[in-house]
Amino acid sequence: MTSKQRAYLKGLAMTIEPIFQLGKASLTPENTKAINEALEARELIKIHVLQNCADNPKEIAVMIAERTHSQVVQVIGKKIVLYKPKTKQKIKDNTKTNTKHQSKAFSKNKLKNTTKQQSKKSFKNKMKDTAEQQSKKEFKNKAKNAVSKTSRSMEAKNGSRKKNSRNYGGNI
Repeated sequence: MTSKQRAYLKGLAMTIEPIFQLGKASLTPENTKAINEALEARELIKIHVLQNCADNPKEIAVMIAERTHSQVVQVIGKKIVLYKPKTKQKIKDNTKTNTKHQSKAFSKNKLKNTTKQQSKKSFKNKMKDTAEQQSKKEFKNKAKNAVSKTSRSMEAKNGSRKKNSRNYGGNI
């Protein structure tokens, strides 16, 4: 396992909660079997070693990794993170065999998915268009407001100049 892979798995492990606790009895065959099943199902698990366990968590992690054929991602304090990738054989067992009925169902589902994707794309495009139109309208409104404000301020300044010129008796 490379350091980048390990770092990625550590990041994923931060959000998950420990699903096993090892206590006074430490590592039993039942615990090992349960941990192996969990690794097959989840690939990445976290284990918490309780305070009343006499064994060192690093040693426990190595033993579990050997027995379950997994890899130790990290051991921090009393938490152990293990990773075991799914085997190709398990993935093949889960896939369905191709028959005419299943291939027809697959093509129908594929057609439904493509129409859904197209409708999502058209909806997104409509939303983009409306957002662009709204931003253009907002820009035009802001420009109009800015022009009207400047013209008002200019009129106000000109009006005040006229008043001042009257006070002094001449045009400026």
